[in-house]
Amino acid sequence: MTNNQLAHPVYETSNGPAPQRRRRWGWALVMGLVCATAAIAAVYILAPPHYVTSSVVYIDASPNALMDPGVRENEDFETYKRTHMFRALSRVVLDTALNEPVRNPDLKSEGFKTIGDLSLIKAQAFPIDWLEAKLSVVGKQEEFFEIQMEYSEKPEELAEIVNAITQVYYRDIANESKLNDKKRITQLMELSDQYEQESKLKRDQIKKLKRRLGVNEDEPQTLLAVAEQELTHELQSRWFEQYLERNTLKLQAQQFQKSSLDDDAIKTNPETKELIRTMIKEELKIAAQEVAADRMRADIKLLEETLDDNEHSKLVQLRADLAKQETKIAELNAQLKPTLEATLRDYQVAVREQHQATQAARVEVLDESLAALEEELDRRKIRSKSSSVDSFELEKLQAEAERLEKRLMEIDDRIETLRIELNAPDRISIVQLAEKPESKDYTAVCTKSAIVGGGAFVLAFALTLLIAPRKLV
Repeated sequence: MTNNQLAHPVYETSNGPAPQRRRRWGWALVMGLVCATAAIAAVYILAPPHYVTSSVVYIDASPNALMDPGVRENEDFETYKRTHMFRALSRVVLDTALNEPVRNPDLKSEGFKTIGDLSLIKAQAFPIDWLEAKLSVVGKQEEFFEIQMEYSEKPEELAEIVNAITQVYYRDIANESKLNDKKRITQLMELSDQYEQESKLKRDQIKKLKRRLGVNEDEPQTLLAVAEQELTHELQSRWFEQYLERNTLKLQAQQFQKSSLDDDAIKTNPETKELIRTMIKEELKIAAQEVAADRMRADIKLLEETLDDNEHSKLVQLRADLAKQETKIAELNAQLKPTLEATLRDYQVAVREQHQATQAARVEVLDESLAALEEELDRRKIRSKSSSVDSFELEKLQAEAERLEKRLMEIDDRIETLRIELNAPDRISIVQLAEKPESKDYTAVCTKSAIVGGGAFVLAFALTLLIAPRKLV
């Protein structure tokens, strides 16, 4: 044996290790190719190529408000974009889109009126869930995203569905701030009209009061005239208060003289009856029963609004319980009423005795004071104006009028700002509507086939090398 034979014995022997190893690699390669081919075929059968269509939406990353930019200064654009990408396929949008009219003339000619009538939608037991599975939102460049849908059938219906969803999103979600601004303008205009009417009423009252007080708005008043006017108004106010108090005391005295304290008078007196009802309601026992009855009435009303069957067993039971509760309340009222009547009778006796003891003296004092005030007012020749309001009330009316006018100006300024902002460019716009795809997209199928086929090849190749018997190779 030569030196070369000693150095490389395995390469020169026909049954040595090198030929066996080459045969094992060949078998592994064949098995890998077979498994890869089978996997690719399975992917193509189980996941066939789909039609893919999409619409493109643009979001301005730095919108320019015309007059009110403050609300957007600290806004995070990425968060704003992700929020709208999520809301574009929200269930509210999808449900609304099903009721949108079909705009494609070809589909209209086939008898489809709304998106929900399309054959793809009709074939689904749960259309919203199906749409959520088939639709996706894909973020593109910084200011763009796509609303995308893919399916293996009916490409013209796919485009119509995507466009309906895109338009509903744009109409109801994308620029909802402007819709809200329009609502605010309407509400503010109603509030402005209300404030304007109140302000006009206050100004009219001020003019009438000034005419009664003899105030000339065209001529400035001296300090002395102002002081005299304030003193006169103070005397008028004191005279009016004492006059009202004296007449009230006299009227009370007449009422006490004419009143009777027997049971019939207590039962028929409207004020006494109202007081009895109020005291009964304030009793804790009855108040607790009233609360329970109100809760039953609320439960009955809620069930009547939610249940279609007005004679539902639960409703019937609640009504019966309410009737029992009302009967119980009536019985408690009947038990409590005699006690309250006796208490009121004692109260009226005490009040009558107290008033009779003090009224005469107080009326005499008021008569003397009124006589002195009338003499002073007559001297100032303003007795005819004694029933008018004082300067304090006039100042109060002026302050209220100024407050109303200031608020009215603020509201009008806000309305004008909102109206100007309505003319600002939309932050979100539809760049491109979905179009009917003419051919199926094989990109996803090829990608899946490559991944699955490559994995199957590597797995089969490795397993063949590891577990194939040496004798077979």
